[in-house]
Amino acid sequence: MITTQTKSVAEHALAYAKLGWAVLPLAPGSKKPLTACVPRSYLDASRDEDKIKAWWAAHPTAGIGPYR
Repeated sequence: MITTQTKSVAEHALAYAKLGWAVLPLAPGSKKPLTACVPRSYLDASRDEDKIKAWWAAHPTAGIGPYR
């Protein structure tokens, strides 16, 4: 029996953070930062789990912008 587990976008963002990458939410269907969360673009990227969870709780359709 093959089973698959689907991770949410938030879970993927947290996984990037655990690897040491800062992340920022992107506007849905875009490569532009979601300015409601990150007004200074990549300068506001974060590895903070609580902040990442809050971003995707408020904007579950946001994409992920990893930033190193």
